[in-house]
Amino acid sequence: GPSGGETPAGHEPSDRIHAFYYAWYGNPEHEGKWIHWNHEFIPHWNKRVARQYPEGRHDPDKGDVGADFYPSLGPYSSADPAVMDNHMRMAHSAGIGVLAVSWYPPGKADNNGLPSDPMVHPLLDAAQAHGIQLCMHIEPYEGRTPESVREDIRYVIDTYGGHPALYRTTRPRDPHGPKVPFFYVYDSYHNSPEAWKEVLGEGRPGSIRGTAHDASVAFLFVERDHSRYLESGFDAFYTYFAADGFTYGSSTRNWAHLAELAVQHGVSFIPSVGPGYKDTSVRPWNAGTTRDRQEGRYYEDMWRKALATKPALVSITSFNEWHEGTQIEPAMPHSQGQRAGSYDHYGDLGPDGYLSATLKWSKLMT
Repeated sequence: GPSGGETPAGHEPSDRIHAFYYAWYGNPEHEGKWIHWNHEFIPHWNKRVARQYPEGRHDPDKGDVGADFYPSLGPYSSADPAVMDNHMRMAHSAGIGVLAVSWYPPGKADNNGLPSDPMVHPLLDAAQAHGIQLCMHIEPYEGRTPESVREDIRYVIDTYGGHPALYRTTRPRDPHGPKVPFFYVYDSYHNSPEAWKEVLGEGRPGSIRGTAHDASVAFLFVERDHSRYLESGFDAFYTYFAADGFTYGSSTRNWAHLAELAVQHGVSFIPSVGPGYKDTSVRPWNAGTTRDRQEGRYYEDMWRKALATKPALVSITSFNEWHEGTQIEPAMPHSQGQRAGSYDHYGDLGPDGYLSATLKWSKLMT
């Protein structure tokens, strides 16, 4: 059922399986208004093209949410304790040991949502109750620099470091050393490798290395030349995008090479696998990036290619990024309101199909 089913006896989630998690949804019952489910139609940058597509916002009151799929839990509030509990159950049932929470420093938020930091404590508590851990996926914000990210890392460790559900792991270059908190840094390429080295390199006066705020930090590998970040002090890199072929990093044909680079530089390659991609409810002009789910075959194929590289960790894009249609969270056919019958769904796989597939592949991690 929508609770994500019961976990087979003896199976524990693996902390080598991470899923990108978004706690930015809100509804009138909990926040007094819709947040994110009423997403705008993002206009195309070319005015001539923009005129051919719808504008304005989605209206969940009329059964119209800002996604091509409809969640089995309905358009929920991320702050609803029952939703958090449900999500942790689902993650557990899928073998996912770590949720990477989209995170902004205190007072900051994405363009459509509320500040994310107040969600962290309740999410950690919910995670702990189900044997799940969390790490932070540090999002870009105005004025973000390697120095401000260093302060973000210090803040997270000082504020949440005592919580048992904060995910910790050893650094690849020091496998017998202490376990330290783990961070993903989205759009890390906005700053130069040299600037990152000041904060993440060994023996730099402003570095976190060897301090009480040491951490394992992953950069986003997008373009081919992002190999220049391999010597800037990062511990790992990930590819994020669920659309195979969309970027150099997210093209599965490059993964064997990326895995080799990781070994050469003593860092971890973390391929990002996804079930498909479809964001035309928020970017109606972007159908070219759609990747059809093929009744689950697309997801199986990405998993197969990820596991072929013998990765230390695998990341899943995503647990619940509904706007981009990358979610593995249960979705259901929805036939009410002005979009009756027009939502995609998981077909014969059923609402829990992608949780089940994730469990199957998570057990094949060696």
